[in-house]
Amino acid sequence: MLGRTRPLMDLDWRERLRYGPAFVGYPVSAFVVVLVVSMLITITEGAGVALIYPIIDLMQSGGDAAVSAERSTIFRAVSGSFVNLGIPFTFGWLMVACASLIIVRQILTYGLSSYRASLNYRAVETIANRTFLLFTRASVDYAERLRSGTLINAILTEAKRSGTLATAVQNIIICSFRISFYVALLCIISWQATLASLFVLGVLAAVFIRRSARLSIATARRIAEVNDSLTRYATERFGLLNLMKIAQTGDLEAANFASRNAGLRRMNVGINVQAARLNALIEGSVVIGSLAVVYAATEIIGMPLAALAVFLVAILRLMPVFQELAQGLQHISANLSALYSVDRVNLEAARAREPDGGTRSFDSLLRSITFESVSFSYDLRETSNIPALHEVSFNIAAGSTVALVGPSGAGKSTLIDLIPRLRRPSGGKILFDGVPAEEFRLSNLRSQVALVLQDALVIDGTVMENLKYGNPDADVDAIIAAAKAAHAYDFILRLPEEFDTIVGERGVFLSGGQRQRLAMARALVRKASILLLDEPTSALDAESELAVQQALAELQSARSTTVIIVAHRLSTVRHADQIIVLDKGRVLGSGTHEELVRNAPWYRQIVELQLGQAAVELTQSAIAAH
Repeated sequence: MLGRTRPLMDLDWRERLRYGPAFVGYPVSAFVVVLVVSMLITITEGAGVALIYPIIDLMQSGGDAAVSAERSTIFRAVSGSFVNLGIPFTFGWLMVACASLIIVRQILTYGLSSYRASLNYRAVETIANRTFLLFTRASVDYAERLRSGTLINAILTEAKRSGTLATAVQNIIICSFRISFYVALLCIISWQATLASLFVLGVLAAVFIRRSARLSIATARRIAEVNDSLTRYATERFGLLNLMKIAQTGDLEAANFASRNAGLRRMNVGINVQAARLNALIEGSVVIGSLAVVYAATEIIGMPLAALAVFLVAILRLMPVFQELAQGLQHISANLSALYSVDRVNLEAARAREPDGGTRSFDSLLRSITFESVSFSYDLRETSNIPALHEVSFNIAAGSTVALVGPSGAGKSTLIDLIPRLRRPSGGKILFDGVPAEEFRLSNLRSQVALVLQDALVIDGTVMENLKYGNPDADVDAIIAAAKAAHAYDFILRLPEEFDTIVGERGVFLSGGQRQRLAMARALVRKASILLLDEPTSALDAESELAVQQALAELQSARSTTVIIVAHRLSTVRHADQIIVLDKGRVLGSGTHEELVRNAPWYRQIVELQLGQAAVELTQSAIAAH
């Protein structure tokens, strides 16, 4: 998507010109249109200024155009233009022409301002959208490493600052053209006075702009860092409200946030103070310098009144142009760090994009899922890293229910993540119907997988939107059937707006059990051939858990769905076709509940702890009877 592997800040100027416009979402054609229209505005404005000369001159000479034409190049050029256009060269028509140029300039200015505003906000939108898209395509490992505050800061703050850079670059180019145009006009009036003016303005601009840019770059880099840090801090604390309440650290955290925010305020105020100081110094210095030039033009050069009037108007028009040029340079210096910050996040996300090199279609699981010596480590850079999974091998028959049990940290959830390729094994193979997972198209494989986690994931929307998430074309009958199967239908009907009830961010308006049943129903709506359940009944009461178990049994028999379930409650898994016991990333044993009670000490111990010694003895008696 970015078309490069190196960050913008490491590219030379040619490469930045090549990749920069596309990155900030500013079409080159639009850039050209803005510059062309800006040049037309400058020419129109300059022509209006030039008309001041013949107007004043005719007023002085009593309307004798011949006398004025002999004295002035500008007068001859204007009168010649009128003749070529077939317009009478009179005082009245000069006034009409001057008014017409003002109207044309204002129309062009209005249109250009509206167009540039649209382009500017579109640039911000493009940068933010691309950053979010690249994040959604990145691997789970990258998403876990990236602090959510950094992503939010890049999308909401740095994208906005980056999007204004194209406008600043345009302003610099436009200002340069306007300066060149007015300098040419001034040279026609008096090249001596023009040289003196340019010397004064040039020295002032060089001194002030260079000093301001140097200060802005350093401050802007620090602002980008503090913005990122502050957003990360706030995002993290928003998720820790309960902890802050219990620990009674709310006032302390608020004071800490206020202190950080005050530092950011001081830096932002500082950079604006620099801009205000620059404007004040430039404007004051230019006015004083211009007065000196006017004095010299009048007393030394002997410039006529009409020429002096045009010269003064042109100088006054140039003064805000120099200010705008200085502001544009400072703006680039102040916001370039934001562009580099967003670009870094974009490149990292692009590098972490999930590979999808498969070409095979996966329509349904027909025979089995096979793990062949599968290993996985979360961070291979750590020399003391202990694999989450170590050469795990087993087979899951299609249409069966398989339970994964073991102590915390055994690798159960990691194993669940490997099946839909949310993570990639660091060793070994995972095969679907005898075909390596990497040979299937990723989107195709995941379309046949549904996932329910212990921390039920619920979006901020209606119940119906949650049930349709990932399957927008699901019909109402299928949704109602899934809700009933997940033991969610009754509580949904008791909600204020039933299926149209807003559940809130992360389902805050629902209980934990309601969220989990809603997530279960959503998974059933997908009608996937593989259903992954990671502690799906942890927040359910015994009655709801039994209902969900019955629903899963019905689902398995009706659709031949392969169910893989992680659970600590033995009541959830004891009726599974196969139970796999994991510990420290290794398979300790597998079999039915009865077989594991007999052959797996760890499993037998857990049965005893959860169900009591009587359950163990009952199971053993049943085994002996057979």
